[in-house]
Amino acid sequence: YLGEDLPTAPNAIVLRKEGELIQTLQSIPYSIGSFSLACAISHNLAINRLSLNGIAPTPKHLQTGQYPMARTIGVVWHQNASEETVAFINYIFSPTGANDLEQAGFVPITPPTEVEGK
Repeated sequence: YLGEDLPTAPNAIVLRKEGELIQTLQSIPYSIGSFSLACAISHNLAINRLSLNGIAPTPKHLQTGQYPMARTIGVVWHQNASEETVAFINYIFSPTGANDLEQAGFVPITPPTEVEGK
């Protein structure tokens, strides 16, 4: 996110698991890390969120593309998906599913059509 020309400090501690990262951020002063805004919102974490170019990391700014540091979580399924899978996919992309995702701190998108299954 910060550019390839910016090297990692030799004494930096690199954590790959979100839970360890969050615990470290909360217990070590002046630490910095990157993890899901949804996790910070849903767990009401006492952390400072980094604004970039004066833009705060909020669901609205992520949805409009104003906040530049974002990752997309995709869902992949087999073209001959089971009825249960199709029902789940249609739910998460429905208005009710989108609302549930928003309540959990995610920024949902809605596909143009429903998923077709077997």
